[in-house]
Amino acid sequence: MSSGGRGARDLLVATAISGGTGYVIIVAAGAVLDAVTFTAFAGFWSAVYLGVSALTGVQQEFARATRPTSAAVVQERTRSAAPALVLLTVLGSVVVLTMAVVSSGGSGGVTVAAVVAAIAALAGNVLAAAYGGIAAGLLRWRLAAAIVALDGVIRLLLVAAALLFSPTFPALVTAIVLPFVITPLVIRVLGRSTLAGGFSVDVARGRLLRNILGTMLGATAMGVMISGYPFVLTVLSADDGAKALAPVLLMLSLVRAPIAIVMLSLQSFFIVSLRDGAGTRWRGLVALIIGGGLLVSVAAVVVGPPVVLAIFGDEYTVGPVLVGAVTMSGALVGLTCLSGARALAFNRHDVYALGWVAAAVAAALAHLLPLPLDARVALSLCLAPAIGSIIHVTSTRRR
Repeated sequence: MSSGGRGARDLLVATAISGGTGYVIIVAAGAVLDAVTFTAFAGFWSAVYLGVSALTGVQQEFARATRPTSAAVVQERTRSAAPALVLLTVLGSVVVLTMAVVSSGGSGGVTVAAVVAAIAALAGNVLAAAYGGIAAGLLRWRLAAAIVALDGVIRLLLVAAALLFSPTFPALVTAIVLPFVITPLVIRVLGRSTLAGGFSVDVARGRLLRNILGTMLGATAMGVMISGYPFVLTVLSADDGAKALAPVLLMLSLVRAPIAIVMLSLQSFFIVSLRDGAGTRWRGLVALIIGGGLLVSVAAVVVGPPVVLAIFGDEYTVGPVLVGAVTMSGALVGLTCLSGARALAFNRHDVYALGWVAAAVAAALAHLLPLPLDARVALSLCLAPAIGSIIHVTSTRRR
């Protein structure tokens, strides 16, 4: 197996581990906690991970910018990057604070201590994201994958301990936050040979910071499109009622989310692969995503509605058009992830951000149209990422 194939495999395995631990944590928390505590827990979890989504821009830019180099250049370039990380931590803290307040919805779950904890989580995640990007840029895929998997495993163990011995909101906040701090410390030791030398970033400090801010803007819009989409749906389609929205939300969680998460986990892999050879790899990946999405969507149209009905009952009846649209939208989001990676590989951070922001805006505007719920959802889910991909591709087609 080639280095690229092994890299994709390692990242996918790490994503499965991290995603699996997250599902277990949510299910276990829902089973153990009372409604008030779970609401606060879920609000804090959502706020932190929306912040984490925004900070994937740090990893993406370091993946693009990192190159092997001599020791002399290493010292100069790595020192220039450090102040940028400090500034990003401060900026990201404001992002997390805003998200925490908004996501609390008046539940009382967000306190000063919780916000401080979220900022601590963010600071650790900035470092982990930078380390992950550096490892990807140097093709050290096992180290990049270890960062993803280790964070999830540590969090599962700590949250399990909190649920068993002290199922309170402060204990759970601590359990959520500590892995963000522990993981970069462990990786700093395990990856000492990779992270201590032998690389540089290809731009100066000011340009590095501007590039990362551009990728953070795009990554924030991407987070709204993916992890934040259920929230957008429930706000803009509230008049349709919970009974109508429940099947849609279920399909988003069961079908679209896993596909989108896999594609997100491969962002650094896509960036580095396209950076080092953008022609044939780009066309092959597009064909694979679109072809695979169509095949899976056709299968979902046939078997999806009866399977959902058999497992979840009459309250979650879904039509074949909705099932097909939700499934295909996962592939289309994956295509936007790929086209965005292509824009970054070509050093077009403005195009990357514009594509994702346009997609997020289009996804929201579709819900304002005078159409039935299923039609609005299908249009929103499929048209929005297509718009983002078109912007990315047309703006970089001459490269």
